[in-house]
Amino acid sequence: NDVKVEDRISFVGVNNYSIANLYASSIIENGVDGKVMVVSSSGNSLNGTMIANNIQETLKDRNYTAGSFEYDLRIIESDDAFATEEYIQNLFKDNDLAPVVICLDEVSTACFYQAVIDYYKVGQISIYRNYHSPTILTGIKQGVIKSTVTIDASSIGQAAAKAYVEYRDSGYVSDYINVEAKNIDQFNVDDFIEEVEDEQN
Repeated sequence: NDVKVEDRISFVGVNNYSIANLYASSIIENGVDGKVMVVSSSGNSLNGTMIANNIQETLKDRNYTAGSFEYDLRIIESDDAFATEEYIQNLFKDNDLAPVVICLDEVSTACFYQAVIDYYKVGQISIYRNYHSPTILTGIKQGVIKSTVTIDASSIGQAAAKAYVEYRDSGYVSDYINVEAKNIDQFNVDDFIEEVEDEQN
C-alpha cells in the first residue's frame, strides 16, 4: 500500500527494526552515551525518525543505562551532493555536532567522513551508516567510521526468487519478507574489502 500506482504485492528487504538493532549493538559495544545525530535527506526523513525511535526502544529493551540519549534528526532539504557537503561543512564550522552520527545515505556519509578528517575530529565522532561502498569500507578500516549495516544482495535475490515461485504456484505470498542485515566493523571489514576487490578484478 506504500505506492498506490504499483501492482506490487510483496516487499523483500530488511526492516528498520533490524537495522536499529544492529546500531544499538554497536552503541552498546562501544559504550556510547550522549547525543545521537541522525542525518537524512528530505526523501528519507520518515526513515530517520523510525530508526531513531527503534534504537531508543532497542536500548530500553536491553536495559542499556550507560547514559541518556538525546536524538537530533537533521534533514538536508536537497539530494544535491554540493548542498549536502555545504550543510555538513556548516555543522563542523559551527561546532553543531554530536559524539554519535548516523548517516542514512551514501552522500552524507562520504561528506561526514571527509569532514571528520579535515576538521581533525577523528576519534571524537563515531559515524554509523547503512549499506556499504568502497569509501565506507576504507573509512571503517581507518577507524573513522565505526560500522555500517549492510544487506547481502544474494540473500535478497534468493528470497525474491523463492517468493515469486511461491506466488506463481499457489497464488499467495507474504506481503513482507524480511532479509537479515549484517554489521561491518573493524573485526570483519577486511573480508568485505577482499570481496569488493574480487568483484573489480
